[in-house]
Amino acid sequence: MRQIAIYAGRFQPFHKGHDSAYKQLVDKFGEENVYVATSEPKETSARNPFKFGEKKQLMTAMFDIPSERVVQVKNPYKPVEVLSKFDPKKTAFITAVGEKDGDRLSHGKYFKKYDADDELSPYQDRGYFVTVPNFKVDDDVMSATKIRDKMGNPAISTEDKIDFFKKIHNKP
Repeated sequence: MRQIAIYAGRFQPFHKGHDSAYKQLVDKFGEENVYVATSEPKETSARNPFKFGEKKQLMTAMFDIPSERVVQVKNPYKPVEVLSKFDPKKTAFITAVGEKDGDRLSHGKYFKKYDADDELSPYQDRGYFVTVPNFKVDDDVMSATKIRDKMGNPAISTEDKIDFFKKIHNKP
């Protein structure tokens, strides 16, 4: 059974922690089987500052993720835009999410925690999830929310914001 891994999220913004998780998925499932699925916000806001095209540009330009691997979806946790390309009887769907979302998915009926030793069911019957590791900056667990808060904080100097930006995007 073919295994398709889809890294789902808002990615507001995409950062080196996300990139590291993407690369781990590629190592595990193969580049041809890994996609990044994200949606277009209804409107931009402090919580959703980037449109789909901007997120895709950040992923492809700063992190070298192939353009065809970044897919706009209506619902990142039901990525029919990706899955519809594959046989629903011969393809297993594995979604990659952060820890808080993994806890949420484990309580439903459709998703089950992924185990490489299990015989997988096709996505028409079941989905699987893997959790990606937390991203740390200076020993502090970082999230896109914390990044947005720091970058938008008027009390933080521009120089400190530039230094922080370089840390989260792996730029010297």
